[in-house]
Amino acid sequence: MGKGARMKNTFHLYILGALITLSLIIILLTNAGFHIFSKKQIEKEISQHYQTYINLFSFYLERAISEEYRELETIANLLSAENYNREKVELLLSHKPSTKYLFILDREGLIKDTFPKSQDLLGIDLSYSPIFRSASKSNFSGPHVLLIDKRPYYVMSKLISEKIVLVFLDIPGINSILEIFKKQEIYAFVVNKMGSVLFHTDERVVNEGTNLSDLDFVKRGIYGVKELIEGEVKGDKYIFKAENIPSLNGVIFIGMPYYKAFFVILGLRKKMVLILLFSVILSIVISLILSGKLSKPIKEILKMIGKIKEGQYNVAPYKSGLEEFDIVSDNLSEMAKGIQDRELKLQKIFDASMDAIILSNSDGDVFDINDAGIKMFEYENKEEALKIKTWQVYQDISERIIILKELELEGYVKDFEVTFKRKNGEPFYALLSSSVVRDEKGGILFVVSFIKDITEKRKLQAQLFQAQKMESIGRLTGSIAHDFNNILSVILGSNQLIQLTAKDNPKIQRHTESISKGVERAKDFIRKLIVFTKSHAMEFKVYDINELIKEEIKILKPTLREDISIEFEPYDTALPVNLDRTQFTQILLNLTVNTIDAIPDGGMIKIVVEQKKFDADAIKIYPFAKVGEYVCISFTDTGTGISKNIIDKIFDPFFTTKPEGTGLGLATVYTIVKRHKGFINVYSEEQKGTTFRIYLPLSEQLDKVSEEKDEDISIEIRNVLIVEDNNEVRAVVEEMLKSMGINVLSFSDGFEALEKFKEIKDEIDLCLFDIVMPSIGGLDLSKKIREIKPDIKILFMTGYANNVVQINALIKEGMKILSKPFTISEFKKKISEIKN
Repeated sequence: MGKGARMKNTFHLYILGALITLSLIIILLTNAGFHIFSKKQIEKEISQHYQTYINLFSFYLERAISEEYRELETIANLLSAENYNREKVELLLSHKPSTKYLFILDREGLIKDTFPKSQDLLGIDLSYSPIFRSASKSNFSGPHVLLIDKRPYYVMSKLISEKIVLVFLDIPGINSILEIFKKQEIYAFVVNKMGSVLFHTDERVVNEGTNLSDLDFVKRGIYGVKELIEGEVKGDKYIFKAENIPSLNGVIFIGMPYYKAFFVILGLRKKMVLILLFSVILSIVISLILSGKLSKPIKEILKMIGKIKEGQYNVAPYKSGLEEFDIVSDNLSEMAKGIQDRELKLQKIFDASMDAIILSNSDGDVFDINDAGIKMFEYENKEEALKIKTWQVYQDISERIIILKELELEGYVKDFEVTFKRKNGEPFYALLSSSVVRDEKGGILFVVSFIKDITEKRKLQAQLFQAQKMESIGRLTGSIAHDFNNILSVILGSNQLIQLTAKDNPKIQRHTESISKGVERAKDFIRKLIVFTKSHAMEFKVYDINELIKEEIKILKPTLREDISIEFEPYDTALPVNLDRTQFTQILLNLTVNTIDAIPDGGMIKIVVEQKKFDADAIKIYPFAKVGEYVCISFTDTGTGISKNIIDKIFDPFFTTKPEGTGLGLATVYTIVKRHKGFINVYSEEQKGTTFRIYLPLSEQLDKVSEEKDEDISIEIRNVLIVEDNNEVRAVVEEMLKSMGINVLSFSDGFEALEKFKEIKDEIDLCLFDIVMPSIGGLDLSKKIREIKPDIKILFMTGYANNVVQINALIKEGMKILSKPFTISEFKKKISEIKN
């Protein structure tokens, strides 16, 4: 047979194969078109079916919310400034089982009142809470977990004048509607625009505060996709419809399992499989016919593929003379180069990752590990790391068993917290994320694991917990100081009254003087307690820094060990500094405690006071300074010093080298110095000690101490209104005022005093209020009093409770504050000051 005949026979086979192939394509397209048309019809019916459920849920929810909001408007009217009626509100709430709590907040987010009444919640700041932020954006939000009973509630808000009313609700019946959906095998849930679950057919999902924003089908529903959405829930495929619910500012999702929705389509697929099977058999027959002519180029191409599989990427293309095969051969050669480039890039990514990447199998054999993993586990090289089994690096082997079970069930684990151990056995904390790579039969080929070392993060968390614990202790100490000052007020006031009554009796006077000295020692003890709380109202006065440090050293000495001495070198003249004494005590106390740990074998602390002047050239060296005169306080120890590697971090919050430290001591010193418009420097050499230099601005002159005698003080006050909830303190204060010839009208409740003041406002010369009281605090009471009589004189009393914000606000407004306990002389001077 000639060459022309061979060519003709070859093309004949090609044409025959093309016709058969075209027939197969037509069959496939026909089946695919019928499948698509059928699916669209079913999707239309499903969408209408879902819409019915959405309308039912929206109708019930809208009705429930509107009913709740109407009742909230009624309650809000009773809480307005003009109609405030607590009894009616409590009665109304008692008939509303769906309303669990009601909070009244001011515009700043502070809780002003609660229903039911809870004194512990008053004054709490919710301005940074999602509850407060939601209230400023929408009238209805939730669910929010309330720390009172740790249950989720929906929050409805209402603005009245300068207040915000928050109502925490259990909306009745919503879960009943969802339960009906669940019985009909309808999967339903509602999320807000951030993806947080508001309602769900499974209540546990809501109670756990689940957020579904990472699910692709949920994102699409939130973005407003109108058509049906396919999504996966716990490994099962579902078909959903999403629709916006304006009243919730959320989106409802209604769905059912994919197999149930498209069971008709699935049946058609089985028939299509049979057709495709027949087409495959026909294709095999055609392939056998064509294989004789095409076998050689195919074998050559397979050889190329085999080389590529073995990693030989520099393969030359095979030229068969048939254009199609030559194109495939050329493309294979180019693909091999592309694979080589991608492998190099992947290897670079693998090696450059800061987290450990490990490839292993379920038996624990390690196939590969990157450089970060080798360093993390502290192996010498990759060869050594590849010899280990993965179970050898677990501190607790039971954690690996849990992870393997999860990988078999879900195919992945994400951010699983594990305790691993390094080569030397040292444990460390890490987050493990692993994914399974399976073969075509579902078997596990290997596991890809990503490991992030979170040991430092865990240390920071532990330090934060310690700081929170210390804050709680500080609050408790502040409360003790407050109560103790009330007790001392009764003792000191009564003792002063006894001295007035028995001033001619030397024996009684001798005893009362002993009581006065005891009270003074107790007052000094309370001052130390207030320092410990790290929280008090700032009260600046001008002191001679030399005399002040002499007094503070008396507080510092009891904290030192016997093998540590302290020396003080004052400046040769008085140096006035404007400061808060309690905060200054905190500076010296923190530096002393820090120094004690730095002198394990005993040594010395030396405090030196100097005067420094900073000009324009000096502030180039000291960037925190300003031109002017400064007092320099040098605090030097003979301890072990500070390493150069960490000296730049010592003022950072939570940085510490102590196993049990909080890392807040020096950070607190830095903050206090900054509040006093000063700055602090540190110089240290290892094994040679450390020097802290504190620079504070020099004041012009010292505060003058009044030499005025009690009998020379003119108070010109006749009638005083007292409000003090502590009966014993109130009784003593009454007697002290009466001893000055002043008429007294006293109350234990602020609201009762307010009503009486309306009647006799022109007769009252001065109001004396305790700052912290149960029914209404002194600050709020003073505002209401001044609405009635703007020019009334007001004096406040405080026992240094944890009400720092209120006390600082009073100080900024120029209000006079009398600290408990106080003497009759101090009382007279303060009344004289406020009157004048």
